[in-house]
Amino acid sequence: AELLRNNYQYNVIHNTATYDLINGKLDRNEAYSLAEGDIQRILKENPSIQVVLDIHRGTIYQKDGSRIKPVTAIGDRKNAQIQIISGCEDGNVTDFPDWEKNFTFALNLQKKLVDSNPTIARPVHLCSRKYNMDLMPCALQIEIGTDANTLLEAVCSAEIFAESLTALLKECEI
Repeated sequence: AELLRNNYQYNVIHNTATYDLINGKLDRNEAYSLAEGDIQRILKENPSIQVVLDIHRGTIYQKDGSRIKPVTAIGDRKNAQIQIISGCEDGNVTDFPDWEKNFTFALNLQKKLVDSNPTIARPVHLCSRKYNMDLMPCALQIEIGTDANTLLEAVCSAEIFAESLTALLKECEI
């Protein structure tokens, strides 16, 4: 948010509310349902919003429970790899009319990322989930590394992400 606001002069609303702690315990099952009302309120209060991003670190575990740390070297820095997640209608997921627009946005953003740094991004993950991406076109989930990556690795990747996102938004005149 700071990079987009300070370096690229975008208006950014950074919602830092926590939705996955229920009675002090980690519970991700209801996080997206709990966040939906706040996202809808923010969109209603700010009708000029054109992009919604849910940015966080993901989790990847081996069968033995050990954590996976997706990392790539860019220059002399280690960077957390970035994965873009786009939902779609499929099977039990319905009422998601703009999922193709989200997916197109995801693919264009992926191209900007890999054009600037070929190893920074993991493949786009298209999944039959909504993750609140049904609330508007150009809504995606972005995972910058996993809980095994260091904060510095994530910050280095966030810089690349902000640059790539800005390049795409300027190209699309958003």
